[in-house]
Amino acid sequence: MNTHLITANDLHLSLQIGDQGIGLHAVTDQKSGRRFLRDANASLFTLTARACGEERFVSADSKDGWNAVGVTVCGNVHTLTFAEHELLTDVTVILTAVAARDRVTWTVRLHSENKQYTLYECDYPALSFGTCSRTKVFFPYGCGEVYPAVRTFKSQQNYPSYGASMQYMALWHTGAGRGLYYGLHDPAPAYKKLFYQKEEGNPAACIKAIMPLRDIDMPCNSQTLEGETVWELFDGDWYDAALLYKAFFETRASWKPALADGKRADMPEWLRTNPHWWRKRMKWDESFADELIDVSKDLGLHSPVHLYDWFQIPYDTNYPHYFPAKDAFIPAMRRLQANGNRVMPYINGRLWDTHDKGKEDWQFTPIARPNCTKKIGDKPFLEVYPTSNIELAIMCPSTALWQEKQKEIMHTLFHEFGVDAIYIDQIGAAQAYPCEDRNHAHRAGGGTWWVESYRNLLDHARQTMPKDACLTTECTSDPYMKDIHAYLSWIWIKNDQVPAFMVTTTVTSLSLAEIICTHPMPSGRISLPRNR
Repeated sequence: MNTHLITANDLHLSLQIGDQGIGLHAVTDQKSGRRFLRDANASLFTLTARACGEERFVSADSKDGWNAVGVTVCGNVHTLTFAEHELLTDVTVILTAVAARDRVTWTVRLHSENKQYTLYECDYPALSFGTCSRTKVFFPYGCGEVYPAVRTFKSQQNYPSYGASMQYMALWHTGAGRGLYYGLHDPAPAYKKLFYQKEEGNPAACIKAIMPLRDIDMPCNSQTLEGETVWELFDGDWYDAALLYKAFFETRASWKPALADGKRADMPEWLRTNPHWWRKRMKWDESFADELIDVSKDLGLHSPVHLYDWFQIPYDTNYPHYFPAKDAFIPAMRRLQANGNRVMPYINGRLWDTHDKGKEDWQFTPIARPNCTKKIGDKPFLEVYPTSNIELAIMCPSTALWQEKQKEIMHTLFHEFGVDAIYIDQIGAAQAYPCEDRNHAHRAGGGTWWVESYRNLLDHARQTMPKDACLTTECTSDPYMKDIHAYLSWIWIKNDQVPAFMVTTTVTSLSLAEIICTHPMPSGRISLPRNR
């Protein structure tokens, strides 16, 4: 075994070079003397491939199975090459590390001439580290959470979604006051899975990101993982790590909204200054409006109303056929608006009921099925929720049909009904799917197309949105904030949470991540929306 050293000022990485692979041996902070990892042989990545046309997978780890490995250096650029794997012939993985200013920036290239397998998923370089009672870990669940590193724990969350609202993680030692930032600086961004694991009995833990790859329906799908992986030393704790991600957001993120006088330029003033929301489920009459008007007088505040069940169909069934509305909806809304209460009805931004007219398959098979997300074998991705216990198809946001359907629904609500805002459920909260339907306007699998498609959908709808209207969605996923005005951050109710999401968006945090609070009526309880 040989070792290879990568130095970026105080950040020193030691790699263990074997006959059939390369592992991460040690990570040291020269300034504090802290050894974040010592005497290890930790994997730098795992590459997963799928047999063409089958649901059969093989994996290749950085440490083993490669018949040709090498390291070359040119100035501060270190190139690690892995080739001729015993399970994946004609596949080469190239990791490039650029070392500068306490930071190592990684890129990953994949080259394949293998005709039996398609490359399916690949890790960004994995950061393993030793744990002790004074080591903490940051994970971007919701607004951000901090865990004791010694705790046995595993989490894999989709970015963007409620489980990973930002694309970075971090660790730090509270005694030394020094930490390591692990950031995915991907301005597009691509769909990723953020991973953290500390196993029982293992003194080391691991943080990494995984990218579902493009062109997963064909062999020889060479590609480069989107963005860069940044490992950087910092002084402090979770807050200081958030500032590193903030610097990336401010200078490179494609989702940063336009600002005017230090504030978001397209934010309606009523939304910016509103301190409180009512969340209400409508029955079949106008009684909800009577109740809200009465409590508005008691409160002395004309709070906007986040309104569910305004449509005649049951909740989570027959989507997306929201019309006709309940007869009492428009007159009740007019009374609320006359009282000074703005109204924001619910719609869903992802789902089409597979039996969308009671128990009947009405428009799903002839219209929706060609436009929903598909796995191998042209099988739709489906989800079932306890609110309805029926199969709901996940629509592909790249398709013209789904973009036009959402625009049509929103146009009706804004221009025919006169609502003040629309809550589009699940866009920010729910995961992407690696759709393999080649008839859609994207390459099969992962990549940047999921976020791009939803942003196109939202921008398409915003073109006809009335002045002072706004769009909101569920949970806090940062890449949608350019086209979404506010987030329903209903999972910010756990222990060990920290306000990292607000830190990363600087002076625009309130307007970019507006918390739509859910409050009980004075006369009773109101339940939160179900967890998706």
